[in-house]
Amino acid sequence: RLADWFVRLEDGVPDSVVNVSYSQLRFDANGYVDFSKQPVDRSDHPAGATGTDDNSRPSAAEYAQMRALLFHGAESSAMPSPSNET
Repeated sequence: RLADWFVRLEDGVPDSVVNVSYSQLRFDANGYVDFSKQPVDRSDHPAGATGTDDNSRPSAAEYAQMRALLFHGAESSAMPSPSNET
């Protein structure tokens, strides 16, 4: 899984998260991204099919760990919650 967090800095220090996106990547035996084997977005398929977006989002615990790493454990009201990210 790949997490892209676009962060606003203030004096070189993370201040707030501007945008967040998650995706899944597949790698070949040499460690290179294999674009031919990327998950297919099934969000437009009939009910019951799951899009890749749901599978690439972190759990609440993973999200809290990423937030703590970025903000060194400090809370930020500007952080989007996992449920309202795009």
